Amino acid sequence: MERIIVTNDDGYQSMGIELLAEIATGARFQTYVIAPEENHSGRAHSISFGDLHVRRIASRGDQRWFTVKGTPVDCVRLGLSSYFDRSPLCVLSGINLGWNLGRHVMTSATVAAAREAAAHGVPAIAFSASQHCSWDHVAPMIARHLDDWIAYAASRPGTYLNINLPEAATKQWRWTALDARPVTMRVMNIQPSLLGDRIEYEWVDEGPLRVPGILGDREAVAEGLISVTALHATQDDAAPFSDDNWDVSNG
Repeated sequence: MERIIVTNDDGYQSMGIELLAEIATGARFQTYVIAPEENHSGRAHSISFGDLHVRRIASRGDQRWFTVKGTPVDCVRLGLSSYFDRSPLCVLSGINLGWNLGRHVMTSATVAAAREAAAHGVPAIAFSASQHCSWDHVAPMIARHLDDWIAYAASRPGTYLNINLPEAATKQWRWTALDARPVTMRVMNIQPSLLGDRIEYEWVDEGPLRVPGILGDREAVAEGLISVTALHATQDDAAPFSDDNWDVSNG
């Protein structure tokens, strides 16, 4: 039986990870849940230094559950290490309650877990749903297409999928482009104090960016579609360099 690792950033007690583990098990995978003990939302690709404390909790049929006192990336690195006896077929991360669209992928620890696996050549998928979703709608959307999505990721080493599920149930999914606009901060109030200014703020999520001929991820979920974006694990590839105006001699 092929092994799947399931992780998340909300912690092992999240309803989203329980549902994702059930979907993986229902697809006839041996499911290893390796999840943080605590919520690490917004921690991006952070890691821990020093020892990792792992606790095994009750198994559930073909599911094996482990909690880690560490980050989602720690969980993935441990899952791919010699602590476990063999590498998984795939790593699934989520299901996050709240979309990870556009440049939010840079700060999302849900997405970071999938990115880490893909960087090691292991197929990976990050799943996020609307904060107002119905779990009864979410499960069939993932279960219907899971095998195809895993097969795509497996055929392209170093690539992972960022999947955002709309509020209403649908069978339709589309390839989408990442909305490239940066996430901005709006300052709502400033309260000076002896300890420094206390700043109340909110993140500004603008409406879907509509570009002719390109379906963006925000636009897709706004239209009630499942958004599937393929991303490269090594997003910090070297930029093109011109030495026209630089002295690049070695001595």
